[in-house]
Amino acid sequence: NDILKLNIRGTNIQILKKNLIESIYETKNTLFNEIINDKYNDEFTYFLDIDYNMFMYILDWLTYGIVPKHIENKLKLCEICKIYKLNNFISNLLNPLESDLDRREIIN
Repeated sequence: NDILKLNIRGTNIQILKKNLIESIYETKNTLFNEIINDKYNDEFTYFLDIDYNMFMYILDWLTYGIVPKHIENKLKLCEICKIYKLNNFISNLLNPLESDLDRREIIN
């Protein structure tokens, strides 16, 4: 698995590339796919101008399909998701299922 180096507003992290751009929870036309797939280089660090906490919500969604019940600033997160074309996440933020467990049961 390819490791992806990210700089999230000054915080450097490394994640699996597949978690950001090959998510089963989101469509393939996200801005992450456009930015990273076309120009992937394992030596490069990609800068994302996203609040770190907001990015962690996005990463949890893309990796596990989890939408937390309590989000500090849901409106801000929705706006960030619009920019990055995370339409499924927006739908789940605005119309959450009863619980994350219910979502997993539906997907499986």
